[in-house]
Amino acid sequence: WKRIRGVSGYEIYRSEKKKSGYKKIRTAAKASITSYTNKRLTSKKKYYYKIRAYKKVNGKKVYGKYSAPKSVKAK
Repeated sequence: WKRIRGVSGYEIYRSEKKKSGYKKIRTAAKASITSYTNKRLTSKKKYYYKIRAYKKVNGKKVYGKYSAPKSVKAK
């Protein structure tokens, strides 16, 4: 994904369905991290990912909008 200026990090969500069932699988706690490799997936199965940025304000996370879902087929 593309880096967003002024954020503290990103949260990565995954689902096996495009419209529902997303669960947080990783928090990228640095704004400089712009990729994630997911291992141990079922071969040839399709997964959907969403990303959302967050910024820490007074010790609390303030979240941006979710990205559009991106489909990826496991090798």
